[in-house]
Amino acid sequence: MKNICNMRAIQICIFCVSWYLVMCDPDMRVYRDDLKCGAGHMAPNGTDAICPGQCCSADGLCGNTDNHCNNADYREYTPARPTGPPLNITAQYLPIGNLVLVKWDPPAINERNAVITHYKITHYKNNDKVNSIKKTTSLNYFALKYPEAGTEYGFKISAVTVAGTGPRSQKVTIVTPDELSIDEQIYHKDGDWCGSYTYAPNGQKAICPGECCSDDRCIDCDSAYIITYDYRDLDLLSLPSVHGLLQPTTPGSNEDQPTIRLSPPANINAQYLSAIHLIYVSWDAPESTKNDSNIKYNVKYTEEYWTDTTVNVEVDSNYFILKDVWPSTHYWFWVSSKSWGFTTIRAVLRTPNGMSPGLIYRDDGMCGAGYPARNGKDAICPGECCEHHRCGERCGIYATQDYRDLDLVALDRSLQPPTTANPQTTQTTSFDETIATTIAEDVDDTNCLIKPRRYDIADQGMDCYFRGWADVQGQGASNDYCRIVGLSNGGQLYLSCALAGTKGDSEYNYNSPDAGYEWIDIGYTDTWYMKDEDGDGKDDYCRCVGRRPDTYVSCMKAGDTGFLQMHDFTPDGAPYKCHQPQFSVNPFLGPL
Repeated sequence: MKNICNMRAIQICIFCVSWYLVMCDPDMRVYRDDLKCGAGHMAPNGTDAICPGQCCSADGLCGNTDNHCNNADYREYTPARPTGPPLNITAQYLPIGNLVLVKWDPPAINERNAVITHYKITHYKNNDKVNSIKKTTSLNYFALKYPEAGTEYGFKISAVTVAGTGPRSQKVTIVTPDELSIDEQIYHKDGDWCGSYTYAPNGQKAICPGECCSDDRCIDCDSAYIITYDYRDLDLLSLPSVHGLLQPTTPGSNEDQPTIRLSPPANINAQYLSAIHLIYVSWDAPESTKNDSNIKYNVKYTEEYWTDTTVNVEVDSNYFILKDVWPSTHYWFWVSSKSWGFTTIRAVLRTPNGMSPGLIYRDDGMCGAGYPARNGKDAICPGECCEHHRCGERCGIYATQDYRDLDLVALDRSLQPPTTANPQTTQTTSFDETIATTIAEDVDDTNCLIKPRRYDIADQGMDCYFRGWADVQGQGASNDYCRIVGLSNGGQLYLSCALAGTKGDSEYNYNSPDAGYEWIDIGYTDTWYMKDEDGDGKDDYCRCVGRRPDTYVSCMKAGDTGFLQMHDFTPDGAPYKCHQPQFSVNPFLGPL
């Protein structure tokens, strides 16, 4: 193998690092085990060391995060597909759970050639390769549900990078027992059902081994849907027996199997720190894991609940920091323990209309001496470390400052401008109190030229969205009470109006399309208004929608018995890129 790695081979592969890695033996490697790289750091082959699939800093360190590799001081190396298969593949039948568990390790480090993004699994039964089934996962294991008794299953695994798929492993087989443990099955008997009201054959709530649960269906955890339960880190080898079967054990493990942690994180709290300009989300550890210093959490958040863009982040502390937030925007957060998939009650925060930029950190992510923040002092990294003048989550031996334990709430309080002594206060009456305390005289609706308003409305709507009087009947008076409803009773959000002149009838008698079944596109916060935009005398529901930066104003047209379509038309002269702060509206008069 050594004689292949001569100068001629190097010249041929000068533009294909992955070939060079495959062709060379360990004594001719182009990387170092201590992850140093670049000029002055010689690799075993005698050349300057590189970082396979990663990047190298100006001062000779391999980087593995976006904060490192997006820095101009780092050199990027072209990733390649893996040149070796996953290693140490095992397959076993778990009677407690009634599933086949397949586990593996990544390919050898010199055969990965880039960061492994996911794995491909090909499996078939009784050597029937024609009807093989292909799956993908970002985990290093796969749980085969619904195994058949006395059946041979074969598995082949391959690793995938951004450059492509590597070679398949050798086939690993397992034969299931003649009698399966159906009574111990942890997933639903008929399909991918899960959640609080769905039960498995073992009598417990049905779960999704290696997947996530969204409301009541097992789904891919990387999908855009809101995750209710995350089961990716569930220890399938340590499940307790419900019906008295022996506990499966891991080879070499001790007798004290880890227990399942059933309690979720508690007391989640989200607050906007105005002087620092970031959202700080904190929570308490689950009651059953307070003595576990290694617990990790999964944080999922989204801007505006109805959008299909969500972000999933893993943290090893009991707080999460979100910078670069938008003004006048609702942010929704969910936190779950990585030990089990029980999610906390969500935290919802709306940022204020006017926000000042952060005072203590820089937008470009730089930090330390020579990189001042807006307050004139050296920029810091809230919740992170400063390493080589760059903020990042990796807090290694080269980090010059560690800000993970910084009390951001106290710091924000110290940076707030002084308040005026003995400020004047005024007592105000809320919108809810106004409606609740309004008393109207009984009138004969049939004899009125203008239908009167209703004051027998129990569901006044969600106070963070549009609600108020409008004219969807076209009678020339804003006497119809319209608001966003639905979430309180477990359904989908929708726009509903209690029509004037219908006292005593249903207060949901004029609605958006597919009310309660289709989630209404409410629009960006504080961009909604009701106004007759098409000149037919009826008030339409309009708001700013679309993905940034291609946002626009869209209206639901008021029809005879309800709103017609989710997006009927765009008003003439409506501004483009309406998500920007300079676009402001009056909820009853329209854009200002």
